[in-house]
Parts: sequence; structure tokens; C-alpha cells
Amino acid sequence: MSWLRRFVDRFQKKEAGAEDDAAALAALEAAYGVQDSDAFEDAWIRVCHLGRIESHSPLADLIIRVLREDWHTRHEDLVQSIHWDRVAGAEEILEYRTEHFPAYLKRLDNGYALARKCTWALADIGGARAHRALKRIANREDPVIAEFAEKRLRNW
Repeated sequence: MSWLRRFVDRFQKKEAGAEDDAAALAALEAAYGVQDSDAFEDAWIRVCHLGRIESHSPLADLIIRVLREDWHTRHEDLVQSIHWDRVAGAEEILEYRTEHFPAYLKRLDNGYALARKCTWALADIGGARAHRALKRIANREDPVIAEFAEKRLRNW
């Protein structure tokens, strides 16, 4: 499913009931529990149809936990969702992911695309915790990642 389709679907939420929300969350939780990348992929597609991710909700908490893991390949999508919905409470994991990259992303571009998305998300979440995280990232030894954060801070 293309990123554009997922984006459009998020804002054209289908008439789903609480049972659909609960079932999608349960499928994502089950995939997380057994660390099954294929099951996670299927569950993530279902979650993308739910609409907004509310800060500090069970879904937001689960996405934050999954983002720390390396057994799946949806890190950029998870960060994108956190960014779009400005999920407060994700600041720590976003900062972590600007320095710790899954092997598949490290091979692609040293993790720079993920790091850039994390700094964008932090800037758009806003608040004191995000600002402090961006300041710490701006002091990193990697000049490319530091510049991502510096740019967000200049536009704060």
C-alpha cells in the first residue's frame, strides 16, 4: 500500500465501530507479542484505516513500543504516523531512533531518512520535551543528523 493511499485513508476513516478499532489494536498487539513481521505488516494496514492516533492512547503506547524494536520493517511508517498525528509521549523514542537504526535502514542510507523524519516529528509535536530532545540531537557527533535537528530548532 503506497504512503499516499495510507495518508488519504487516515483522513477518510471508514464507518468503523469500536469493535473494528479493538480488533485492529489486538492484531497489532498479537504481532508485537510474537514479533512476527508478516503479521505486523497485515495488522499495520488495518491500523492505518482507523484514523488519528490519539496521544497517550493504547494504540500510541503500542506504536512507541514497536518503534523501539528491530524485527519489523515499518520504522519510517511508524514515525510518519507519529508525526502526522503529533503524538505527544513519543519524544524519547524519536530521539532514540535518530541514533539507533535498524540494520536494513543503516544499509540504505546510514539511517538518515529515519533520523530526518524523527526530527520533523519532534518539531511538529512541539513542547519542552521535544525541544530538549532536538537540542541534544543537534549536539551529536554525526554532522548530518545534527544539522537535521539544528534546522528544526532554527524554525522553532
